[in-house]
Amino acid sequence: MKILIFFIFVSSLFFHGGIAATTDYQTDPIEVEALNAILIENWKIPFKGNNTDIFYNSTYGNYYNETRYWDINATNPCTGFIVDDSEDQRVYDNISSKGKLDILCSCAKNNSSTCNIIRLSAWNLNIFGTIPVEIQNLKKLVFLDLDSNSLNGQLPAFLGTLSEMKFMYLSANNFNGLLPSEIENLKNIQKLYLSHNNFEGEILNSLGNLTKLKILDLEDNSFQGSIPSSIVNLVDLEELDLSRNSFSSHLPQEIGNLKKLRELDLSGNNFTGSIPNNLIQRERLGLLNMSLQGNPDLCFDDQCEKSSSNKTTIIIIAVICSTIAVFSVIIFIGWKVKRIARNTLSEEPLRGGPLQSTVPGIHTSNKEFTYLDLVIMTKNFNKIIGKGGFGNVYYGIDQRNGSEVAVKMLSNSSIQGSKEFQMEAQILSRIHHKNFVSLVGYCTETGHLALVYEYMKGGNLRNLISGQCNSSTTISWRDRMRMGLEIAQGLIELFTSRMSTDNSSSRCEDN
Repeated sequence: MKILIFFIFVSSLFFHGGIAATTDYQTDPIEVEALNAILIENWKIPFKGNNTDIFYNSTYGNYYNETRYWDINATNPCTGFIVDDSEDQRVYDNISSKGKLDILCSCAKNNSSTCNIIRLSAWNLNIFGTIPVEIQNLKKLVFLDLDSNSLNGQLPAFLGTLSEMKFMYLSANNFNGLLPSEIENLKNIQKLYLSHNNFEGEILNSLGNLTKLKILDLEDNSFQGSIPSSIVNLVDLEELDLSRNSFSSHLPQEIGNLKKLRELDLSGNNFTGSIPNNLIQRERLGLLNMSLQGNPDLCFDDQCEKSSSNKTTIIIIAVICSTIAVFSVIIFIGWKVKRIARNTLSEEPLRGGPLQSTVPGIHTSNKEFTYLDLVIMTKNFNKIIGKGGFGNVYYGIDQRNGSEVAVKMLSNSSIQGSKEFQMEAQILSRIHHKNFVSLVGYCTETGHLALVYEYMKGGNLRNLISGQCNSSTTISWRDRMRMGLEIAQGLIELFTSRMSTDNSSSRCEDN
């Protein structure tokens, strides 16, 4: 009788909801549609039938086999793939799912019968293309493993909407470009694997917002710049791998304040400066395994001081050598100029023998040039603009003010001697008339007599009157008469000074 009453009581509970009977859980229809689009339409990998997987039992510490049944074309893909909650060890297993498609679902603990996909693994399935946009509809996803595929393009910003995400594996693909700023919204992320891709640019400073991050793997990319100081906010960080990138600049002191950091790999970069002392101390205490090779400009404090001293010594030596080289060039140029001058003297010996170093009667207002001045002025006498009774006339530039000059040199073939040459210098140094060419200066070095005149661009008077000048202007008879009058005035000036008309020189003006 008592047994019968108990049976009736228990039965009433089942039928009236006192104890839950077998619940008919259904997968969220939005996620069903998204999953079909991701796997069938985008990745072309529909999975049907059953598969035996190996799982780890955290309670007993051993592995066990479990057969799963999943028909991707059904309206309830979560059937047979339900775990009690997202903390189940099977959700984060990343060992047994290589080479096969794998999902897990979690169903609400309240009266709702809706299930959500919390795990999606497509590790090493030869998937091509980009990450499908439909993934953003798997709002409860906490585990995503797309390692070792051929996915490409930039990391989509919509991944930042997966706020429940804890583990994300995207290594060994062909992703490129900059990391999206929206990645800072993954507040619950604990493990982020982005190694062996083609990412570039600097690490976002907002990465410091991922305060629950335990593992960050950016190995073998093209990241540049420096490690942001905001890394100090990652207080739970245990492993940091930035190896084989193009990072530079100094290591931030903040990185040594991460007390939970156990693995640090910075090898194969261009970091500079000294290693933070707190990192060195942690490594010496056996609290940190640190890899720094492949950073030639990164050093310990004592090594940095030696390196700095060596660099200073090298700079001093380089400056001294450069100074010696400059002076050597200057000395060589001076020797070369003197040699040219000496060769010119030997090639064009002036007759008249040794002369006095000064010409009596020349006014001191006229510049006395050295032979070296004339060599520089005429660029080693490379342009002849005329020839007179004393010798060749050369074109030159007065180095004092940049004005053009004519340099008349007494040559050994001159029909006039040094005495007549000195007389001309004395006359022109005394006479300052508008119809006489001005004497700029002279040279009286032994064997190198020269007169330096102002340069007349119009040529000589004979060529101007005869029409042989380059000017296209026709000279009228009125101008010709004026020129004759001015020449006469010049001759009067000479006769007044008791000078020979053979030494006169008239100005050719182009009015």
